[in-house]
Amino acid sequence: MKENGIQILNEYMANLKVLNNNLYNMHFNIVGASFFGLHRKLQEYYEKISLFYDSTAERIKMLGGYPITSLKKIEDVSTIKSMKSMDYTGNQVLEVLENDFHFLTDYTKDLIEIFENKKDFYTVSMLNDFLLFLEKELWMIESCLK
Repeated sequence: MKENGIQILNEYMANLKVLNNNLYNMHFNIVGASFFGLHRKLQEYYEKISLFYDSTAERIKMLGGYPITSLKKIEDVSTIKSMKSMDYTGNQVLEVLENDFHFLTDYTKDLIEIFENKKDFYTVSMLNDFLLFLEKELWMIESCLK
């Protein structure tokens, strides 16, 4: 049961890593009228997601496992896939953010249920903290797209 929890968290962590890399990509490559606002917002996002990534890796270590560190393995395991390096408009960025944050919100809810059933309340608490951030930001992103 412990090993399965480590595997589940490694898969989650892989998604956080690819998302974080994609946030950097869009931060570097945003163009157009939304540049100033989204450039700053993307930086906030990659800094926050980096903290989630680190917390997840630390939890894996606390459970006696090893976090995935191979970039190839991370890419293979992640459901979120790396984005092409190119120019992105504000609407393109918001659509990617909406899609990825929606996915990660649902994914986090699923993991909370799994770890509640395992009675791993430390991991549940950590994931709930992530979920609070994701749900609020998703609401703001969706508001921007209206």
